[in-house]
Amino acid sequence: MKILLIDGNNLGWRGFGQAPLTYDGMRTEMIFIGLNMIRKYIADFEPDDCCIVWDGGHDSRRKKLFPQYKEKKKRELTEVEEHEKDAFFWQLKEFQKVLSSFEIPQIRCKGREADDVIFNIIANHKSAPGSEFILVSTDKDFYQLLDCPKNVRIYSPGKKKEVAVEDVEKEFGIPIEHYVDYKAMVGDPSDNLPGITGIGPVAAKWLVNNLICGTGGNATKSNMRIIDLLHINIKTFKLMCELIRFMSVDPKEIETGKFGTRTHAMAGYQERILWVLEKYGFDRFLDKFEWFFSPFEILWRKNEKSNLR
Repeated sequence: MKILLIDGNNLGWRGFGQAPLTYDGMRTEMIFIGLNMIRKYIADFEPDDCCIVWDGGHDSRRKKLFPQYKEKKKRELTEVEEHEKDAFFWQLKEFQKVLSSFEIPQIRCKGREADDVIFNIIANHKSAPGSEFILVSTDKDFYQLLDCPKNVRIYSPGKKKEVAVEDVEKEFGIPIEHYVDYKAMVGDPSDNLPGITGIGPVAAKWLVNNLICGTGGNATKSNMRIIDLLHINIKTFKLMCELIRFMSVDPKEIETGKFGTRTHAMAGYQERILWVLEKYGFDRFLDKFEWFFSPFEILWRKNEKSNLR
């Protein structure tokens, strides 16, 4: 069974504000671009099922370990920024309603991040014979999944290609199984994770390949300095590793977090999609409705009793 998993918030941010669309007083670009992207992914990958996973808030477990986790510097927003913020969250809610009308399964677990939910969905199903997952996201934290059994594929819309183990190892110059170690040293500004002060990408690469992997390369005075830095900051290193790695999510939480509807009448399904396209003024899709509708119809007919629904 081939399952398409889409990082919802990541998709929303990529669609928002690219080319602002307005219809009947509504901002609609996230919905328009998002639908077009999802349609393309379904058509290209031909999955048996598809699921959109949304963030349910910052995980309190990480905040407890490191209160500064994902903390942003507070500043007063301009009037334009406040307007854009409101427009983003309004579209996000509308987009979720639209996807419910399209009967695409969605999951949002309160107090759990989409990354962790996606990881746990895969972990809970990976032992099923013939299972395969295609994950769509530009978030590099998902590179950890490439160290799993060969049933996970990652498609990066930013790179417009599937990201393979070889791509990651070439980009960072380290074995894929030590990606978390590397990130723990260099940090991740997007999550406000500082890493280890004084250890940058070059030093982290040397430490992974020569110290952690145990190849025992010749150590210069500079190398000895960064080895000492790692030893001095070993507690910070371990903490960063714990924050970067995926955290467990109870299957009951995932089950509770599912939302969306499903009709058993194809006519009703088609009418609902037509209504959505008309409501938001997506004439471009209406003009070639059969082309637009076909991938969703094929998916609708597949695996009606999927365990993701």
